[in-house]
Amino acid sequence: MLMKLLGIVLIVVGGSMILGTLFPLIGSVFALAFVLVKLAISGAITYLGYRFLTRDEEAY
Repeated sequence: MLMKLLGIVLIVVGGSMILGTLFPLIGSVFALAFVLVKLAISGAITYLGYRFLTRDEEAY
């Protein structure tokens, strides 16, 4: 009986340690994805500005 209680305690402690490790990792993955989206948007805006700057006026 004591071993079963110890097993339950170890499962709870191990699970809380896993969750404590996973939540910051999940948060950092979302932060990385957000940074990549911001970089993609800024790159697209820069490219669009370059295209507007160097476009040929005779085409329009």
